[in-house]
Amino acid sequence: MYRFDYRWLVCLAGSFVLAGCGGSDSDRPETVSATGTVTLHGEPVEGATVTFVAESAEGRGAVATTDESGHFELTTFEPGDGAIVGNYQVKISKTVPEGALSQEEADAYAEKGQAPPPIRAKEFLPTTYKDPNLSGLTAEVKEDGDNEFEFNLTE
Repeated sequence: MYRFDYRWLVCLAGSFVLAGCGGSDSDRPETVSATGTVTLHGEPVEGATVTFVAESAEGRGAVATTDESGHFELTTFEPGDGAIVGNYQVKISKTVPEGALSQEEADAYAEKGQAPPPIRAKEFLPTTYKDPNLSGLTAEVKEDGDNEFEFNLTE
């Protein structure tokens, strides 16, 4: 006698649900290439997080990390896809660990049965740049045009 196996039906239904999650690419707003450079006192800033915060309530932001030359390429949905056309407030931050130990120092604490001192995060850039409302940095991403932004930070 044949016995119906419901497991395949559950798997099939699950695949339809997963296929519907996240929407299709056609549901997304179009993005355009948007890149730039971050410097502090004229020197490139490596490892900074650049965030474009959309000024419109329905807008979506974009984010990037600077490379060794301070260059960044914005991402909205997929790596390097750019930003949605619109106006943005910009925030830039770079957090660096403070109090990190070398492997030898960590081993010395372990040999003594002691916990190493805590590692703290320290902001490398002036803290006003971390807040898009205080940074004074803005950007307009245009559909047709050069979306290359330069942020020359000072203290």
